[in-house]
Amino acid sequence: MKKGTGYVEHEGKAVTTDGRFEHVMAIALDPQSKYTEGVIRCITSREGSVEIASFVDRSVLHKVSKNSVGTFSIGDKVIIENATEITNNLVQQTGGSDWDFIGLEDPDIWIDNTNNVLHLYCTLPLINHAQKTALIHLAHSSGRDLSSLRMNNPV
Repeated sequence: MKKGTGYVEHEGKAVTTDGRFEHVMAIALDPQSKYTEGVIRCITSREGSVEIASFVDRSVLHKVSKNSVGTFSIGDKVIIENATEITNNLVQQTGGSDWDFIGLEDPDIWIDNTNNVLHLYCTLPLINHAQKTALIHLAHSSGRDLSSLRMNNPV
């Protein structure tokens, strides 16, 4: 424990991946669960080299839950209703097959306590490999909890 902070620093990793993913990052915890559940970005594949800053990470969001020893375990993939239709439509509007959706990134959770609605915000990157460029959108999903999310059109 760092003196005077009340903060306990865990030795080792805060998230156990059970071998499914080599890289995980960007965890967002749900305040409604008293920060015992949330979402995490899990890298499913990496193309290129991080050392020369020329790489593409493909990822999916998974649920996480706190276990008894204070670390988090990765659970099921986050299912977001309407996400496939919206991302496919966005790719087509952007230019079709030249653009590639690589997964939702950088999740953040906000709770609208007035209406009892959970909002999940993520970056939604589309990349064009030939032009070596990217378009980053803000994805928004909402629902009662992490198991009832529906995606809205991104901005």
